[in-house]
Amino acid sequence: PIGFPNRGNDCFWLAALQCLRHTPGFADALSAHRSEFADDLAAALAGLICDMDLAAAEGRQISSEDAALSIFRRAAALSLPASDGGRHLVQEDEKEQQQQDTHEFLNQVLDALSSSPLVGEQPPTPRACDDQGSARLEAIEKELTVAAELRVAERLSRCPEGHMLHPWDAQPGACDGCGRRIFDGETVMDCRCCNWYLCEACHSRDFGDPEARERESRNVDNLLYEYSMVQWAASSTRMQSRALGALFEGQCLASVHCRGCGRYGASGAEPFTVEEVKVGDHYQEEPSLVSRLSTWVGLPQPEQPKAFLGELIRESAESPAPEGYRCPNRDCARIGSSSRTMQFLRLPVTLVLHVNRARADGSRCEVPLNFGPILDLGKLGLVAHFGQPLDRNLEVCSTCYHLIGAVFHRGATERSGHYFAYVLVEGEWVRLDNESVTRPSEEAEATPMALEESEPANGARVALLFYRRDDT
Repeated sequence: PIGFPNRGNDCFWLAALQCLRHTPGFADALSAHRSEFADDLAAALAGLICDMDLAAAEGRQISSEDAALSIFRRAAALSLPASDGGRHLVQEDEKEQQQQDTHEFLNQVLDALSSSPLVGEQPPTPRACDDQGSARLEAIEKELTVAAELRVAERLSRCPEGHMLHPWDAQPGACDGCGRRIFDGETVMDCRCCNWYLCEACHSRDFGDPEARERESRNVDNLLYEYSMVQWAASSTRMQSRALGALFEGQCLASVHCRGCGRYGASGAEPFTVEEVKVGDHYQEEPSLVSRLSTWVGLPQPEQPKAFLGELIRESAESPAPEGYRCPNRDCARIGSSSRTMQFLRLPVTLVLHVNRARADGSRCEVPLNFGPILDLGKLGLVAHFGQPLDRNLEVCSTCYHLIGAVFHRGATERSGHYFAYVLVEGEWVRLDNESVTRPSEEAEATPMALEESEPANGARVALLFYRRDDT
């Protein structure tokens, strides 16, 4: 590992580049890329990584006037799009450089690097015609909805008179299916027209032919598979570089489900490179009067709340449907009863997570994040698969990931303060903070997990996490 010189406000992109450089396969993917154009970001980054390798071998530091570093700054300033206020994230002129968001820089770099094939790569597989792809997607979505309705049709979703059942907090009574006593406030499926309702057990009971249900289930799986393939082929956000796509690209499968009538509908199967988890305002409450008094008199403070990575991923995977969304089922047509669920379909080799801590008032949520060296998406119930979990090439793969890098931020907002990185090198954690390269010896800083745990309020908080799939 080798450090980078910071001109003052460069740390947000220096830290992200350190994690990219130490992502297995990344340097190799860029190594053969050459270009004569000054704004070719891939060639500039390949040259910079090569220069870093040479400097590390020679035992020297990279200076701020280093030719490869200057070439990269110029290429980044020319090729990355303008951000808020029309300014580019990376500036050639030191006086023009401002502190920026490391996540925004990482997204822009990956988008720019993969906007076209690298030198020596075969062009990507031709995509389906937009019109044809859209027409087929619409047809599959309708077939999926019908197939899913067939699969749940035997769940007694209607009363004997044929009226649709709806969730209701019941008054005391008896279930009209099994006769069981219903307690006050218990959720049942109620007919609005008749004095008739079912307990959850009766509503969920399958009365259909098991073989027919199995056929319907297979039909739904086949339709979902075709739906995801068409979405993948027709997507305009696919990475054009095969080498980089093989490292970072995955695919999510989303669906919308109505709690009122049980209607299911596919809602997208888009590629992704960076997933976001949100540490929301509900994790950080204002200090109570007791807490303030304890601080004033010098008493120990109660342990601050924590957010857990697994829970955050689940929260981001399950969300209400967009505001105002009406269930398309004409017999239901309820607003606010639908939820959207996301699962990982094609698992990427490198899973990059952005920990979004921005609050509504622009400040940073200070709640520490509990994350571990191992992340198993399968155990979290977040993997959609057709028999076995699949990778980007639809080959069977592991659902377990190991942490290989992290970017930390210290400051009031994402566009202020300081960024630095941790990378895993030969099984040991190395801290890269501008020019400084250290293997922390203190227990509180020995690993990214320990640092997050030990930092005080307003201290360093993780902003990016790089996880590597086990079977790679």
